[in-house]
Amino acid sequence: MQERFIDGVVNAGANNIYGLQFTLTEDVENEARTEAYEKATQKARIKAEGIARGLEVQITGVKSISDSSFDFYPVMRDVAYALEDAKSVDVASGDVDVTASVTVSYSFR
Repeated sequence: MQERFIDGVVNAGANNIYGLQFTLTEDVENEARTEAYEKATQKARIKAEGIARGLEVQITGVKSISDSSFDFYPVMRDVAYALEDAKSVDVASGDVDVTASVTVSYSFR
């Protein structure tokens, strides 16, 4: 069985580990961010179409759009262990969320 990274660190002599950070590669983050923006703008359009129907008007265009998204923050796992006698360390993985939030102003007639 392939040795896991953290087990290798412990076997090399580390006796304290204070945290792990799970991140995305730049390509994966960019792909996830693009998908999040597409979904956010689709949701904005669906909401605007419902409002337009309720008011009996038509959407004629986009007046403005702004991005109010936050950059994603890596998932941190606190792993402060005394590892002197540890044979294997289990680390639970986590999810890294990439979200997008947009504000769209539409013009109507």
